Amino acid sequence: MLKRLRALLLLCAGLATALPSVAVAESVDLMVGDPSGRNVTFTFERDANRKPVSLTITTMRLGNPGAKLSIWIDRNPAALLSHILTEQDCRYSDAGSACRLSIDGASDRYRGFLLSFERGLTAHVEVRNANVMEMREDVSLVGFRKKYRP
Repeated sequence: MLKRLRALLLLCAGLATALPSVAVAESVDLMVGDPSGRNVTFTFERDANRKPVSLTITTMRLGNPGAKLSIWIDRNPAALLSHILTEQDCRYSDAGSACRLSIDGASDRYRGFLLSFERGLTAHVEVRNANVMEMREDVSLVGFRKKYRP
């Protein structure tokens, strides 16, 4: 009986050390615009091992299908992103429109965003709808690297 109990305890101890610890995934957010109004949020998501999962760009209360979302860094004339929002990107609710783009963490586009946000000083974000500017805001990227890679 004592041998069985000892064997059971050893088995339980072995299983407890073999199971991976549960760590929480995390994200780093950067918002452009008014928190309670029109804004664009960049969410860099990572898994529990701090490996990139995705970048989600969300617009709140601005943009709709046909609107153009443009993002560029510092004085670089080439846009980091220039995307025409589609019906698949946008949803409507009582709070207004919300559009969402996801970029895979393993993609070259994700690495381009991460490198630009880590090395750049200012991100410029613009949303245009039928050549009428809905928002053009700048956000400082100083300190982003420290938030992303503590």
